[in-house]
Formats: sequence, C-alpha cells, structure tokens
Amino acid sequence: MFKNQLVLYFLSLAMLAFSQAGRAATIAQTSDNSCALASDCETIGFVNGVTGSPLLSSALENESSVAFASSDGLLEGQGNSVRRVSGGISNLSISIPGFHFAEFLFRLQSNVATSVTITAYDAVGGATPQTFNVSGNQRFRIQADSELIQSVTLSSTGWIASVSQMKIG
Repeated sequence: MFKNQLVLYFLSLAMLAFSQAGRAATIAQTSDNSCALASDCETIGFVNGVTGSPLLSSALENESSVAFASSDGLLEGQGNSVRRVSGGISNLSISIPGFHFAEFLFRLQSNVATSVTITAYDAVGGATPQTFNVSGNQRFRIQADSELIQSVTLSSTGWIASVSQMKIG
C-alpha cells in the first residue's frame, strides 16, 4: 500500500511540473502603473528623436539598455514612448541584451480596434502567449512566474500607434 501511495505522489508531482512547463509569465490588463514584484522598477526612456531598429533606450538608472526591434521599419523613441517613424507598429520585440527581468509594465495606444498577442519568453525556453482586443489606450503588466523573462513580443492584426509609459523591474 505504501508503495502505491509513493508512486501516486511522484506521479502527481510530475503532472504538476508538466502543467507548469512552458508558462513563462502572467500577462494581464491593469489600471495600476506601479510595479508589484520589483521594488527597483525603472522607467524606460529615450533621448528625444532617437531612431533605429533595433532601438536602444538610454535612460535606465542601472545603465542597461532595453532593445526594441520591429520588422515594420525604423522605430523612434520619444520620452518613454516607442513608435514607428512612419505609420504604426504591427510587431515589436523587447529585451535587455545580456539580462533578464521579473516584470514589465506598458501602455498600448491603438487608434483603431485591433487584436494584439503579447508573448513572454523566459530564460529556459518557456513561452506564454495571450491575445487581447485593444482600442484606445490600455495598460498591461507582465510578471515572471518561476523563471525570469528574457524577452517580450507584441504582434497585432492592425496598427499599434505607440507603446508608452514603460517600466521594467
């Protein structure tokens, strides 16, 4: 009897581990703009008029650069906002080269209703995609679950005007 209980216990642990595999983060819409996990959450900012793809931020307190890249074309950083130089953004990748993070807050602005899929990738290959309908300005929070986040991608069916009010922890 003890042997059967032991087998069931380890089987339960394996099933729990398998059910958590692949989940990198929790992604949610939020009204809060303060970090929940990281007390040293920092605002991502740019020297006005910086352009590129990838585009690197330059205003983090710890002097790490956050990289933004899109296949849509040249990106522009203004204050703490990223937009495409000409038109909107349909895809965007965000990472901190050489580092990982626990939390990312941002606001999406879309001038027309669109669907956006936000995917968080963790340091061990897990991915969490989640799709939202976006119209106007909406705030999002991505929190690491068990592993730190390596990168985040945004992919939309329409144009996103900008990604702004970004904080990373």
